[in-house]
Amino acid sequence: MDKSSFEANLNVMKQNSLGKYSILKGLYSAIDNNEFFLQYQPRINGKTNELVGMKALLRLQHPKYGLIYPSEFLPLAEGTGLIKYLDKWVLSNSCKQLKHWQSHGYCNLRIAINLSDWQFKQENFPELFKNILAETYIDASYIDIEIKETVPLKNQNLNLKTLGILANMGVKIIIGNFGSNSFSINYLKQLPAYYLKIDKTLIGDIFKDKSNIIIVKSFIDIAHALNLKVIAEGVETMEQLVLLQSMDCDELQGYFMSKPLTAEDAENQCISTHTA
Repeated sequence: MDKSSFEANLNVMKQNSLGKYSILKGLYSAIDNNEFFLQYQPRINGKTNELVGMKALLRLQHPKYGLIYPSEFLPLAEGTGLIKYLDKWVLSNSCKQLKHWQSHGYCNLRIAINLSDWQFKQENFPELFKNILAETYIDASYIDIEIKETVPLKNQNLNLKTLGILANMGVKIIIGNFGSNSFSINYLKQLPAYYLKIDKTLIGDIFKDKSNIIIVKSFIDIAHALNLKVIAEGVETMEQLVLLQSMDCDELQGYFMSKPLTAEDAENQCISTHTA
């Protein structure tokens, strides 16, 4: 994106608030200024409690506002098209970090990376992804790409084609935020998905109503019937952990096991205790 186009978009979005405007303006140079960084949250096997991988999470250390989470800056980045540069940055740096861990003997780790809706508008995305894998010497089979459950419903032909190419490369597709929107099970059967990730709001509310337990169990059973594995996101208590394990949930992610960590802390606190 050229600077003039970016500034034009900024003028349109100025009306939001001075704070948002300042953040958005800063996004333009944040990559060059090394203000973006990644944290990693462990993913745990639901049966063995062993570490199986890491979820890469994008953060922004703003020079004025401090630590800013994706919920605050990603909508602004998507509104200007800057998101495609962030996606590329996350893919590249996640693969570099994974290669570092592999070179230190942690060879079985997987890494999960979020992709925005924007990438599925680009027909050349699979080629871009292949280039990043080649540059970082990472095999696609160690990468999980997570998308929102609504993404496949938009521009279905292009999105299904892109997902199919990624799956054929060995990438495992995660349908994220499952249960937060209406979604056709019949359509789910057409997707080359490997995982369903149950939305964290369902996990957080699982004990508020008996029907929530039934809904989560139904999602797990449906996924297994479709030969999909299930990840539960937002596990924050022992009670949630035990219940999800009793439901045969395949993988667990959340603050109860570990908060998101820097790459160094992830290696020292989690990965180094994992048998490679």
